[in-house]
Amino acid sequence: MPALKVFPEERGRFALLAGLLFLSAMVIESNEVVATSGFISSVGVSRIVLVWALDMTIIILTSGVYSLFVDRMPRARLAVFVFFGFSVGYLGLSGLFTTQAQGIAYVLLLVVNDQQWLLFPLLIWALANDIFNIASAKRLFPLLGLALLGGGIVGNLLAAAVARASGSGSALLLLNSAIVASGGCLLLLALRRISVPSRHMREGERVLDTLREGLAFVREVPAFRYLTLSMILLGIGLNAVEFEFLSAVSRAFTSGGDVQAFYGVYKGAVAVGLLLAQSVLTGWLLRKTGFRNIFLSLPGVMVAALLLALLSPVLLGITLANYLVRVTRLGFDEPAIKAFQGLVPDERRGRVSAFLDGYLVPLGSIIGCISLFTLSTLADANFLTAQVARMLGLSIALIAASGALYSAWQIRRTYDSSMLNWRLKRRRRDKAADSLQPEPERRFSAAALLDSLTEDAPGPSTAPVPRRPRRDVLGMLGTNIEPNNDSSPKPPASSD
Repeated sequence: MPALKVFPEERGRFALLAGLLFLSAMVIESNEVVATSGFISSVGVSRIVLVWALDMTIIILTSGVYSLFVDRMPRARLAVFVFFGFSVGYLGLSGLFTTQAQGIAYVLLLVVNDQQWLLFPLLIWALANDIFNIASAKRLFPLLGLALLGGGIVGNLLAAAVARASGSGSALLLLNSAIVASGGCLLLLALRRISVPSRHMREGERVLDTLREGLAFVREVPAFRYLTLSMILLGIGLNAVEFEFLSAVSRAFTSGGDVQAFYGVYKGAVAVGLLLAQSVLTGWLLRKTGFRNIFLSLPGVMVAALLLALLSPVLLGITLANYLVRVTRLGFDEPAIKAFQGLVPDERRGRVSAFLDGYLVPLGSIIGCISLFTLSTLADANFLTAQVARMLGLSIALIAASGALYSAWQIRRTYDSSMLNWRLKRRRRDKAADSLQPEPERRFSAAALLDSLTEDAPGPSTAPVPRRPRRDVLGMLGTNIEPNNDSSPKPPASSD
């Protein structure tokens, strides 16, 4: 298809980014299958909420540290350091799996893998934004998304195959350590041939500056304010759906190898569903609904999924509920959020995205973990029956999902007034300048430019996307689809 053509002068940069995304997705997905299935088999599903809470807390801290460095040093150099650092970390974890401390090893693997899930897509997509202009991004980012999905499918099926062959996580971690190191070497060698445009480096900022900037922005732009509330509430619901699914899996399978095999096949099916959704439905839905209505999709599906889990507490019903939530979230909601963040002016986008992605969903996840752990503790102490605790947990999640649906409706109501807010003015001027950049085959008007990006692309941003509500690298597909504006001429900056 001509619209998705890779031109000769772009092939080297495209191959580099596609390879990095494929390898990163493969490692993250296979590690997540091993870590989650191994933990619920060896430690128990009731304790995984504590790991999730710890995990989300560390993600918040990592987001703050990332926001300090992302605009202060060349992203390519930072990416190389991160690749080799994680390779060494996985090498050490593989040795820990050969000892008797396997429970600790699974906890550490869950936490470390989620930090990779957070950082790798941010850095790779930010690097893509640096080396492709807006016209190239329209054609190439959907193809990069396919590389990401392909890596996720291979990683999930690889984990399922390893479970059937050996049931050991040590060998898989050794392989993944080598894969991550090869990605770092590939990037290091490629940067000798590929020129990455220099950017203005921000100096003297602290983590609190990022938090203040994000709070000020969402407070003054109504649509972003309601998006903030929706993301927190969805974090609570996503946790409950995932916990219910893992509980059903642990009841249905007793062998650790069987749990890992089932979980790997399930996540592979999620990746295939995402591939079908992205190729058939996502672009059509985003074109038809636009930003005004797209954020209603995940809360609506989550309400339906939670009702399904309440009414059909068997493995099939709960698996279907979790499947629908995952595909909707990763296939429609995250790409829309990442594209919506493209409305934020360039000089604020990294920090606002870090605030939205790195703090809000983790905060909701922590709240959800506390409620689930409290109910589990009460059930263990015989203050509640297991069935009552389950019903209460799902009911709390249902209330949260209903609140998120109300917030999404408010986004729809305040969308027009939000687009006139002065904090978005600079971005629209920059988009007009970018639209002057010709594409080899087509031109795009400034008004249609951002929506046209969402027609084909999934998306991330320069900041996190967790997901206990998150544990899917396929969420990386949604990260940063806003294209780079650094290579385009800009009008003189005015003070906001």
